[in-house]
This record gives sequence, C-alpha cells and structure tokens, in this order.
Amino acid sequence: MSEQGCEVIALEPAASLLELGKVKTGDSVTWLDDSLPALEKTTNLGLRFDLILVSAVWMHLATSHRERAFRKLSNLLAPNGRLVISLRHGEFTDGRKAYPVSVQELEQLAKNSALMVRHVSDSDDQLKRDDVHWQTVVVSK
Repeated sequence: MSEQGCEVIALEPAASLLELGKVKTGDSVTWLDDSLPALEKTTNLGLRFDLILVSAVWMHLATSHRERAFRKLSNLLAPNGRLVISLRHGEFTDGRKAYPVSVQELEQLAKNSALMVRHVSDSDDQLKRDDVHWQTVVVSK
C-alpha cells in the first residue's frame, strides 16, 4: 500500500516481528509497538484512518476484550473509512491461544458502534491447511 502512495502505519506488539517489519519495509511504513484492545499509542496519534486492516489477529483476542477493541477501532475510522477484519477458523497446533470467532459477533459489535457489515468473503487457507479456512469481513458506516 505504501508503494501506491498511501501513508501506512503498522502495529505489532511482538518485538521480533516489529523489527522484521521495519527491516522489510524500511522508511515507507511507520511501525508502532501497540496492541488491541487498548491501542494507546495509535489513539494518541490523533489520526483517523480510511482503512484499518486487522489481519490474523481477532482470534487471538479474548472474547471479553473484543467489545473494547472494536469500539477503539471504530473510533479510529475516518467518516468514510472501512474496517477489514480477517477471521481464522480452525485449531492451532503450535500452542498459540485462540478463541472462536464469527461473522455474527462482528455484526453485533458493528451494530453497537453504529456501523454495518458490508461484505463477507470466504477463502481457503493460503498455507493449504485442510482444517483452516478464513473469512474476510468489511465494516463501515
């Protein structure tokens, strides 16, 4: 996206992945050590975003943190902004903690924030895992 002239701010709470991201993108992307549900550093920027992409993250958030996280994300959207969230369905076999996710949950969270789910798409896992599939959910006003 930065190559297309967009200003990109990426968030990563894991120090090793944050450094890897900085190396791969150079100065074309601003990287912040921040995380859901608080998004304190991002909120303190005082910016609104045309696009917020939450990719391969939502299933790692405890259900009890999702309402706050969604509210924070919706408050960061520009008036015509879009929030895109990917939902991973399938168990982790590497010990990482994950929680069930659903489009219905996002529909309710969107409604509570005066937003609407505008699009849902399904896709197979790009790593060809038979027991994993994905949904992409687009939310806006």
